[in-house]
Amino acid sequence: MGLDVVYKAGDKEFVVVLPMEELDELGELNPDASSYLDAIFDVDDFGVFVERSKKKLIENIDKIIPVIEELGKSCYHYSISFTAFDTFFDKVTNFSGLKINGGIYSFESGRNKCELIKIMKDGHRDDSPIDIREWKTIEENSELGTIKINKRKTSFKLKNKLKKLKAFLESVKAEKVLVMMG
Repeated sequence: MGLDVVYKAGDKEFVVVLPMEELDELGELNPDASSYLDAIFDVDDFGVFVERSKKKLIENIDKIIPVIEELGKSCYHYSISFTAFDTFFDKVTNFSGLKINGGIYSFESGRNKCELIKIMKDGHRDDSPIDIREWKTIEENSELGTIKINKRKTSFKLKNKLKKLKAFLESVKAEKVLVMMG
């Protein structure tokens, strides 16, 4: 799900569909990213065009692209797959009830997070999760068998959208651009 931002200069128009989860992710990973992105995409009201400096938009795009590229080098998403099943339990990010070495564990993962959390006998979770990002597999003591840990680099689609927006901005003659979120 995304949000459209329309850029208009004269009779030329360019639309960027913002990947909202990715924007949130970038803002969490780097506080500077939020300020650059706000300068590019933020408008006061939905459905109302506001005037922005083309030069400032391009400057902020030039600032955010290297940040996104750097974050892409060090950001991973984790999940698990159960070898006892073909596809039903493939690339699971959260799972509870794993039986490992006599204990019951919960698995949680996501961006730069891959943890086992012990479930205590009273049902509460241990406050000290086990970081398993460097593990390749886990042996589970039930019908689930070997659990494979999957690690994939995060790809930020926003980078290409920003490059296209920059190309559009550079192609128009106007110094001011109308921007509308809608």
